[in-house]
Amino acid sequence: MAVDPHERRRARLDKMRGVKSSDQGGPKETPDDLNLPSPARAGLPFSDSSKFLIIAIIIAGGIYFAWDYGRDVIYSVWTGEDPQKVAQIELGRTVYYQHCAYCHGDYLEGQADWDLAYPNGGRPPVPLDISGPAPLHTEDLIYKIIKEGGQSVSPASYRNNMPAYQNVLNEQEIWAVIAFMVDQWPERTQKDWQRANMVMRERLRQQQSDETQTQ
Repeated sequence: MAVDPHERRRARLDKMRGVKSSDQGGPKETPDDLNLPSPARAGLPFSDSSKFLIIAIIIAGGIYFAWDYGRDVIYSVWTGEDPQKVAQIELGRTVYYQHCAYCHGDYLEGQADWDLAYPNGGRPPVPLDISGPAPLHTEDLIYKIIKEGGQSVSPASYRNNMPAYQNVLNEQEIWAVIAFMVDQWPERTQKDWQRANMVMRERLRQQQSDETQTQ
């Protein structure tokens, strides 16, 4: 009898989440037991230059900060994700396979046809590796999307299906899953992204300082 590949994938992901079916016994399989390879370690190409990536993040971040000015947004400087923290990355790995992999893929590859035009919304889950838009977003924007959902950064007329996790994950878990995601990128991409985040944070501090002086 043929096995539905969708059901096989669901069963495997349920194992990764620690969910047992009634006909299964023995120890539960964890993400670490699966020994999934990292896209970065698999040698995925990355041809964008450092300068282009930094400029793109600054532009995207500037537009976002201008649009979101005055909202209650967490701007993390010292408590943000740090891919060098091994414990944080491992926590993020667990959170990712429990809450994110079913939509964004075992290898952060996203869903098919995500890059087509969707003028009214309904875009499939995007890749979180370097083939998608994540490396062009600041850490604060990624945090906001995970916490408040994709609709929080989308026009009202655009249907964004990314759900909010503010009632599911705490702050530590959100930063951890970001750390795990970034850790899968090539080292050069990580460094460029971190450098661009530092530039954005400095620009934000300077903007806040200028506003304080003019009041």
